[in-house]
Amino acid sequence: MASTANRVVIHMLGFVNEDRLSDRAAAALGEARQFTFADYGISSVEAMALMKKIEADFGVEIPADEAAKWSSLSDLTAFLDAHS
Repeated sequence: MASTANRVVIHMLGFVNEDRLSDRAAAALGEARQFTFADYGISSVEAMALMKKIEADFGVEIPADEAAKWSSLSDLTAFLDAHS
């Protein structure tokens, strides 16, 4: 199970307002976008479930072969920006 601090951060991320981030937090968030799913401890099975949630939220279909090419969360967001 995740530590208390990590659990709190996970909840807090749902409330992040990018317009009000400090420079330090914006830099950390920018760095976090370069991490891979594996960096976050997300298995391939969990990644598939995550893609289904993202597809529903953004109203797009994410082809598995496309997702397999991505090396970071930035790749995912670039795809979403281009297709939603």
